Amino acid sequence: MIADACEEWLSLLTADALKPHLMTVMKRFEEAVTDYHFLANFLHLKYKGKHLSEADEEAAQQLLLKLHPEHPEVIADLCAFTAGSDPYPASLLSSACVD
Repeated sequence: MIADACEEWLSLLTADALKPHLMTVMKRFEEAVTDYHFLANFLHLKYKGKHLSEADEEAAQQLLLKLHPEHPEVIADLCAFTAGSDPYPASLLSSACVD
């Protein structure tokens, strides 16, 4: 659910109807969305951080390292996960499993 909330906020930032209010939406986004939202979105099978900015992805990775400082290899695992490579089979990331 936190990944879904992040995705909704990201869609609000690009909504044509809200363009005149972009500064207000951006301010609320910055108040509501945290690095935990970015990490959840990045790890979600459906979203895989597709709409995150590079800065948001970096914040998610840094949070993951902060949460698991004794396991710096989690970044390599995260890269493998997002790329759909070993040890994460393509079938795990298929739309049948995600939706």
